Amino acid sequence: MKLLETIKYENGRFFNLKYHQKRMDRSYLSIFNHSNTINLNRSLQESNLPLSQNPYKCRVTYDNNGHQIEFVKYEFPQINSLKLVVDDNIEYSIKYNNRSALEKLFNRRGVADDIIIVKDGLITDSFYANLLFYNGKNWVTPAKPLLAGIQREYLIHEGIINVDHIRPAHLINFEIIRMINSMISFEDKIDINISNVLV
Repeated sequence: MKLLETIKYENGRFFNLKYHQKRMDRSYLSIFNHSNTINLNRSLQESNLPLSQNPYKCRVTYDNNGHQIEFVKYEFPQINSLKLVVDDNIEYSIKYNNRSALEKLFNRRGVADDIIIVKDGLITDSFYANLLFYNGKNWVTPAKPLLAGIQREYLIHEGIINVDHIRPAHLINFEIIRMINSMISFEDKIDINISNVLV
């Protein structure tokens, strides 16, 4: 069972590395029942770093027997519409390399570009990202995401976003949905108009 950390690398810099290390440590202890022995900073600096200044997705796959590092050129997704998809049994609180359960939900998107996953009546995440909702004054993120992402954790810590339970019926109270993940920052403004949510 392989786990995954996806880390942004751009202009010779790794982003939010301490948050990735903390999540890796938590996941390692939860799944393998002992402390993590992987020092991300040391392992990444010893890897074959890209020379290009363009953004790269650094994928660190790991299990109890070790880890692998690869760099993939990154392009921002083109997301203009989202479809509500309900699944009360989906679980993804640990970042596994295997995303087949999420992919099954993603395949139900129809003509939309991505999905909004609803679990137990509450909005969680999209396939690609954690979600933020703008009500004209504040940015709010769902209180129960499937995966508590690194960028989400950072924005909460910095006081940039609020946390609350959001149900599909609450969508009329919002204007914009913004996507964030380890590769997409708040400032990248990957936004979808609330009118482009399909039911």
